[in-house]
Amino acid sequence: MNKDIVDPLEHFYKLVNNYLEKSTMPSVMLTGGKSIIPFYNKVREDKRFKLLEKFKFFITDERFVPIKSDQSNQKYIIDSFFKGKNINRCNFFRFETEKLAINDACLEYEDKLPDKIDILILSIGIDGHVASIFPNTEDCNIDKTEKCIISSVIDAHGHHRLTASLNYLIKATNKIIFALGNEKQDLFNQAMLDIENYEEMPCRLFLNSHWYREIG
Repeated sequence: MNKDIVDPLEHFYKLVNNYLEKSTMPSVMLTGGKSIIPFYNKVREDKRFKLLEKFKFFITDERFVPIKSDQSNQKYIIDSFFKGKNINRCNFFRFETEKLAINDACLEYEDKLPDKIDILILSIGIDGHVASIFPNTEDCNIDKTEKCIISSVIDAHGHHRLTASLNYLIKATNKIIFALGNEKQDLFNQAMLDIENYEEMPCRLFLNSHWYREIG
């Protein structure tokens, strides 16, 4: 079952060091959202951040909005994980939401993705969703073979979403799952009661991963 970790920063950099010893340009996929920003700030402020120059970075999902929008996950990542860095030198591969139509942006991003992600950083939503894979939707399907899909869910602001598919996310070699706050702990406990029903809670497919669960 899940393997709780006490210090996600040390766990992350341990994985980074392991990959640098055995792989050329390994990959990290970063989750969006606001709750993960404090962790991204810690990663950036650590003296080992320089090691990440040898990695490729991807994003789990994005709203189809301009990158400067306050609704953009990519903006949050650039303003936290890569803050103060030359983004053009950071090997950050993102959705081209400003240059391409949504179908073309999805296909173009899929072409960038490796066959499998080495290190996946993922946070869970209060309904158990991961990336832009929401419960009880057609996207919550491990048989979809695409790496990237257009989410069937339109958000409250009327924005379409692009997301890595569930099938692609679960194939990642190393997964660090964040469940932050009391509400997420209740969600985790609920997920453990019916672990096979991933359609109701997509996060159940990641219960055998490394989890960082923070209360408060």
